[in-house]
Amino acid sequence: MSMKSAQVLAKSEELLRSASETEERLHVAMQIGRMYAFEWNPESDTVQRSGDPELIASLWGTSQDTGDHFLSRVHPDDYDRFHQVACNLTCARPSYQISYRFIHDNGSVVWLHERGQAFYDAGGKLSRVVGLTADITKNMEAEESLRLMGQRLLSAQEEERQRLARELHDDIGQDMAVFIVRVQKAMSQCVDEELLEQMRLLQTSAQQTSRKISQLSHQLHAPEIDYIGLSTALEMLCRDLSQTAPFELTCSCKSAPAPADRNISIALYRVAQEALHNIVKHAAAPHVHVELSGDDRTVVLRVSDDGRGFQPEAARPSGLGLISMRERMKLVGGTLTVSSMPGHGSTIEAQVKLR
Repeated sequence: MSMKSAQVLAKSEELLRSASETEERLHVAMQIGRMYAFEWNPESDTVQRSGDPELIASLWGTSQDTGDHFLSRVHPDDYDRFHQVACNLTCARPSYQISYRFIHDNGSVVWLHERGQAFYDAGGKLSRVVGLTADITKNMEAEESLRLMGQRLLSAQEEERQRLARELHDDIGQDMAVFIVRVQKAMSQCVDEELLEQMRLLQTSAQQTSRKISQLSHQLHAPEIDYIGLSTALEMLCRDLSQTAPFELTCSCKSAPAPADRNISIALYRVAQEALHNIVKHAAAPHVHVELSGDDRTVVLRVSDDGRGFQPEAARPSGLGLISMRERMKLVGGTLTVSSMPGHGSTIEAQVKLR
């Protein structure tokens, strides 16, 4: 064998070793990440899988399957969404990614996250789909645990708000009422005009403090949404605020559906309350509008103003207002969008899908 042939042979062996090592590392990574690769042939409807053998065995029992059998195992609640995203690929939209639930033969459910890429022949016909699927059940369970914990924290916060509201109204508020009555009684028996004037000032101050306590109690305690509904609660919030707000406040909430989940109603109410508080404090707006709309699938809350506006991305990261609103919406499976520009007002939109 010539020197050149020996060098070529050595180089080939090195490339083979490198490829083998790369394949082995990929295999180990798939096992650690509980992933498998797949390739679907639409002409024969066959699916070939490789990767974590334990995951493949637990889900399928074999590395080869059919597309129809796979679709029959997608959770019914996720089937339409999966079919829309992963089964309607085109040359213009050849890739997808989706998280969905998958049903074992024994009836248990796992969460899978899938990325796929479609390939087409020269005539534009689908020739194959390849992709990667990962078992994300533990991640989803952890997220669900965090979500439930967050909901419990919000429920505890609402209970504490209501307790403080009752304390202010029933205890401190009543003490202030008794104090005002005693001042009035003392005024009726006072003959010293100078002292009487001081008592009048004291009475006025006590009445103002009593009103502030009442307002604070009302702000802390969400109206009985279970009885009057979210729409009416928002209308009451707007009506009460319009009596003292430095802007014209309008409300359009009558046509909105009533969320069955009280947590959603509370979250939307608190978002509206916080948004209006921020407008009073920062916006210098002549006009503010609160709108609640939606259907049997989605409810949307919008709070908009024509005030000074701001740059959302430049908002103080330590400001608790926007953080609180986003966290509330996240915990009920909703989203919060902030649209604003300096000099062009602001719009806060909270959207939740009804379950």
